[in-house]
Amino acid sequence: MLRYAAGRHGQRGKGIAAVPCVWMVATALAPLFAWAEGCSSAESPRYCSSDLECRSGEACGTTDCVGVFQCLPAQCVCQSGPDFISVPGDACLHASGSPPRCNCDNATCAQPFDSCGELSCVSLCQVGELCTADLVCKEGTSCLILSGRPGGTCRPSMCKLKLPLLPPFCGSKDAPCGEECCQPDCVGRQCGEDPNCHLSCGVCEPNNFCSSDRQCRLDPNVLLCEGDLRIAGPEIPIEVVDGGPMPIAEGGTIADGIYDLVATRQYVPSSFLHTFVRAAMRLFAGATKAELIFEGTGFTALYGPHELIDVAAEGTTLRLAPTCPTYSTGTLTIGNMTLGYSVVGSELWLIQPGQVEVYAPRP
Repeated sequence: MLRYAAGRHGQRGKGIAAVPCVWMVATALAPLFAWAEGCSSAESPRYCSSDLECRSGEACGTTDCVGVFQCLPAQCVCQSGPDFISVPGDACLHASGSPPRCNCDNATCAQPFDSCGELSCVSLCQVGELCTADLVCKEGTSCLILSGRPGGTCRPSMCKLKLPLLPPFCGSKDAPCGEECCQPDCVGRQCGEDPNCHLSCGVCEPNNFCSSDRQCRLDPNVLLCEGDLRIAGPEIPIEVVDGGPMPIAEGGTIADGIYDLVATRQYVPSSFLHTFVRAAMRLFAGATKAELIFEGTGFTALYGPHELIDVAAEGTTLRLAPTCPTYSTGTLTIGNMTLGYSVVGSELWLIQPGQVEVYAPRP
């Protein structure tokens, strides 16, 4: 079985085509190899897969770390490792003790090429110096190339684990990964992540979603019913009340106007309760009509977020009957509901079994 040398930069060699003095003639039985005119040794090549197949004083390899492995004088076999490469070259086969064909005697960080013009000289650049590949940086450092940059800078290897670079690992002269931080690119984006740093380009308003082109679009279900009521204010967390009696519905006179959800208190937590993350309600026509808009949570997230409702007050009870959207639109609604209610100062409290929602007049 033939072995092939890896390329100088960790790539596989190009097989037989990479050895200028070797070609393969295919037959029905097996491949035959022959040296072409101009080869560096008069002896036919002896291909190998390990040193055990070679004679004393020989090793299995190539002279330049590229091509098909052969038995060669041990001193002429190319040696390489994570941070070095020794390339004796074909000249070693003609004269024992000849200097390596390629060397890095004159290589610098700015010109990290060996005498053959290959990028094979390692550990030339200090922290902070410009680079194009990891191998030119000193041990323990790597070539850190930021998005959108043609080249990089030698920095501690741990900086590659911190990408995208953000303070405190960058942003100052004393920062371990340098002064330059990742620069987000949110041009033309209202929401979603930027392509450079994967940071947020913004959050859409309630009842809007982030489209594939990173623009905030109004949920089309909001437009199924008439009215321009929109949510205002932050998300409302559920307050679990531990102990104490649950308020009793007391009724009262409900004033027309816009009310925002300001609190949700659960005395008996349950996943079957109607709960909203945000909500606003406009009562009109003597509080006999309502426009409701909300962001749901749990199963209420499946409901149409904008509804028109008939409201009937009977003592301490409110009967709600949605009129829009209709089932013909294929959109779910909160459905007919009977709630207890109390007017507490200027607030409207809607009471379900185990839960109280508090709505306050919008300023």
